[in-house]
Amino acid sequence: MNREITDPIEKIVASALIKHEISYECDPKRHDLDFRLLEWDLLIEVKRFYTPRITRQLKDRENVLLIQGLDAAIAFSRLLDRVGE
Repeated sequence: MNREITDPIEKIVASALIKHEISYECDPKRHDLDFRLLEWDLLIEVKRFYTPRITRQLKDRENVLLIQGLDAAIAFSRLLDRVGE
């Protein structure tokens, strides 16, 4: 079950994934990163800005896309729009 997304930057990412019909999970019980793309071996972590916690979260992970900041989330959304053209 997906958790409710309240962070505005995470909402941009979630909206882009939904718009492009990319299935994802957003369940903190399964992992500590924000999104797990179900059809791909990819995790997405969304942060407003850098903190040392990011390094700890990503240290032993593979296939993680880090979206850091509002502009990066908007760019991610626009990139998906271009791929969908």
